[in-house]
Amino acid sequence: LLAGANSRGLHNMGIDGNVNAQNAKALYILACDDELKNLDRYNASIVVLQASYLSPETEKADVILPSTIWAEKDGSITNIDGLVQKVVKTIDAPEGVQSNKVTMELLSSRLG
Repeated sequence: LLAGANSRGLHNMGIDGNVNAQNAKALYILACDDELKNLDRYNASIVVLQASYLSPETEKADVILPSTIWAEKDGSITNIDGLVQKVVKTIDAPEGVQSNKVTMELLSSRLG
């Protein structure tokens, strides 16, 4: 079994989590509500964290961007058996909280 939420889906897309970010100048961590282990070992001069909740992890970030929770977005998850399941939005996000996609599009358009 793969550890972590929706890790089976990441594995199916070829993302194994073994990213070498040791020399990254900046880290952008998306939808992170899990414990950030060993974040201090990276040499990044800036850490941007997009998360749904305030936590000890958000205290480690230089910039915090809001993220929608599972009930506020449409999409899919891959369950532990490898079956892709549709997720349907059931509530609206709070005012001012954009979807992860919109936040990244706005950020990338401003960064060029």
